[in-house]
Amino acid sequence: FVRDGWTSIDALRTRMAFGELEPWTGYDLAFFVHWLPVENGAYAYALLVHVVATALVVFLYALTPGLRYERGRLRTTRHVRRHLAVLGAGLLVLLAWGHRLDAYALLQVGSGSGGARTALDELAGVPTRFWLAVLTLLAAPVVLRAGWAGQLRLAFWTVTTVLVASFVARPLVPALASRLLPPDRLRARDAAVARTRALVTQRAY
Repeated sequence: FVRDGWTSIDALRTRMAFGELEPWTGYDLAFFVHWLPVENGAYAYALLVHVVATALVVFLYALTPGLRYERGRLRTTRHVRRHLAVLGAGLLVLLAWGHRLDAYALLQVGSGSGGARTALDELAGVPTRFWLAVLTLLAAPVVLRAGWAGQLRLAFWTVTTVLVASFVARPLVPALASRLLPPDRLRARDAAVARTRALVTQRAY
């Protein structure tokens, strides 16, 4: 279920530490070389299975009286509502997982020229993604409990808040950080990131 097939699984199974640490996370480079490709593949597979299963469940329920559109409103039975609440909570867990993986992806390919990591990536972009992962994960049990108890308004606004935060926070937080953080600090950080990138590139070759 990974892009590189069995080779990524074999690389993970036989992985060895490089003895070189990524400076921001403190993880050995083996984490990014061996583990992350497999985790990204697992995430993509899990998301695909969940979306297909949800679409199939909704379609099958639509063929029954349990899910129907009546007088301008979508009506469901308690069983259908609870089933959909479980699926919705599961989707939020997967979205939280996606935010976490996006944070590591930004560490690998930054927003700078040629995919270079920038000071704003480290100081704003990556932390924002991790906090979005925490927020989305915390929203999952709220949606599950609200849907289970029939509090559809609470479930709706929880999901809406998470989605709005996901779309707004990513560009907004780095933009605010670029204005609020001292320019000297950003330039010094960018220079340090560039030196680290050059050393890692030299070590790789």
